Amino acid sequence: MDLDGICLNIPTPFKKGDLLTAPSRTIFNAEADVEGGKTVFVLEWLCNWNEDFQKILDKGSHDSSDMNGCGYYISNYGEVYYDHIFDYDRFEYFDGELKGNARILKAMSSVMQNKISFNLFFDSCKYIFADKDCKEAFDYGYTYEGLRLAGLSDEDIKKVKR
Repeated sequence: MDLDGICLNIPTPFKKGDLLTAPSRTIFNAEADVEGGKTVFVLEWLCNWNEDFQKILDKGSHDSSDMNGCGYYISNYGEVYYDHIFDYDRFEYFDGELKGNARILKAMSSVMQNKISFNLFFDSCKYIFADKDCKEAFDYGYTYEGLRLAGLSDEDIKKVKR
């Protein structure tokens, strides 16, 4: 269904910190991360979470660009961006594996949902964005599960758990 020009209050199952995909064309400066031209992002806010969203829509003069949320994604330059992501009716859950700098999105999701500590999040940032092996960034007390929630692959975990 093409919703161009129409703004609808469509219920969604999403919550803050969910890893989702959206068509890349709906995200400024984003490169497709997954098949089908979609970009992975971490949801921070969704327009229909506003308790007065339906009242706002009932007043009129809204269009499909109002069907948006805000989230974090990796730009086509490899940097973390925060922006509006449009067409929330096309958002889908992402459960695949992230590569390169996009691995930080898993850590962002986990810290936003209180699954990992800020310390583990920051250590993951240092590791993922480092140009060299950076195992000294990690406290050896982190669990395997914690490191997975922080976006590290099995290969990464072997490096830092030596």
